Amino acid sequence: MLLVNGTDSRRSLQAALKKSFQIAYFTTSRDSYQLVADKKRNVSAVVIDMKAAPTAHAERIALIRNLRYLFPDIKIVVATNSARLRVEVVRAGANTTIPAPVSTAALRPALSLLFRR
Repeated sequence: MLLVNGTDSRRSLQAALKKSFQIAYFTTSRDSYQLVADKKRNVSAVVIDMKAAPTAHAERIALIRNLRYLFPDIKIVVATNSARLRVEVVRAGANTTIPAPVSTAALRPALSLLFRR
């Protein structure tokens, strides 16, 4: 799983999700594409935290669109508390949204539904 812009969540998520998912963290779109494309990493889900400044929202929405286009089978989960952003990210290609900040309590059920675990 790739966690975009969620450094403060990485350790707690890794502990809670145990070995179900390996979590990698990147802050830039370019790094995200490289990681998802790396077959050795076997990235099956991308979690994007929209907590950044509103000026970065357009970049993150573009990332979602591009990931969906380039990797149509990848699962994309977006963390946001904005109703407007929820609509935008789903239209851009996100599979689902969860409340921000990213938490295990919200992420685990979302991933379970997406992967039917």
